[in-house]
Amino acid sequence: MPGNIQKESPTGEYFMKHQILPKDYNSYGARRGNHEVMMRGTFANIRIRNEMVPGTEGGFTTLYPEKKVMPIYDAVVVIGYLDQGGKGIIQASLDSGAFDRFILSDGMIGQSLVDAFGKDLRKSFGSMPGSTGKGAGVFAGVAKAAGIDSSGPYTGESYDAAALIILAMQAGNSTDRASIAKNVMDVANGPGTKIYPGELKKGLDLLAKGKKVDYEGATGVTFTSVGEAEGSFLEQEVKGGKFKTKKQR
Repeated sequence: MPGNIQKESPTGEYFMKHQILPKDYNSYGARRGNHEVMMRGTFANIRIRNEMVPGTEGGFTTLYPEKKVMPIYDAVVVIGYLDQGGKGIIQASLDSGAFDRFILSDGMIGQSLVDAFGKDLRKSFGSMPGSTGKGAGVFAGVAKAAGIDSSGPYTGESYDAAALIILAMQAGNSTDRASIAKNVMDVANGPGTKIYPGELKKGLDLLAKGKKVDYEGATGVTFTSVGEAEGSFLEQEVKGGKFKTKKQR
């Protein structure tokens, strides 16, 4: 029956602790009035595939640096922003002793979080959009010179979005919205001279001369045929008092 509760799942472990036998487990649908069951059932779909745990199906993740595969339920997934409610969730979890391990969304990854909680985040990890390519390194230098923290969530994406709009305006010789939409993919995808952070003037000059550009930017910009950014993301872990990139996917 779909939604059956498995003995090896977080819900099954909870039932065993409360002396409920497998024959009485029933399904998540039948147990939907029990919040303890539904909390554990959030990631109970056996067809979930988490790229942080290659080759597995189900609600699992990987704990770093131990590289231990564990149920997602054993950690709190914090989806929020550094300067809003996310910190409060972490603080309340630590104060109550409910959780000491957090899976962080992209908006929660930034040095200010480590500064606020220090070693309490040593078991935590997350992911954010980004790249380890040439453009990312160039952007880090450009941002630092301008007094900007390049490691913040969506900092590189924001830079690239503004640059693409400006280049598309030049390509179409117009600030009209329709013209920008028509030309943005041409300046983002090759062929053409690659343009990296800090080279916006170079790109504008080439376009003014009728040349083609391929804007790489901070994040290795490439659009699909329907205009979606292909993108990549970085697995982040807290190590040595800082967020460190473990791997690009």
